[in-house]
Amino acid sequence: MASPQKNKFDQLMFGSRQEKMDEKMVEAPKESTLESNEDEDQLDYMKIMMQVDDIMGSLKEMKPMFKKLSPMLDIIKKKFSEE
Repeated sequence: MASPQKNKFDQLMFGSRQEKMDEKMVEAPKESTLESNEDEDQLDYMKIMMQVDDIMGSLKEMKPMFKKLSPMLDIIKKKFSEE
């Protein structure tokens, strides 16, 4: 008797499985997947470009630090190359 109650509850909360399967069959799966792939590609491209822009901005901010460190690095390189 627990089984019919559970089925009624499942149908109330989640709907019947047959209805969901019918809805999936009605949709055009090939067209929707092609459109979603194009959208995902576009979003990924935009994300990549935004990340590259963030990296370039960070490097521009760090440029003065690299200029201050470069003489010290040159001294260290000379010490190691002499030995």
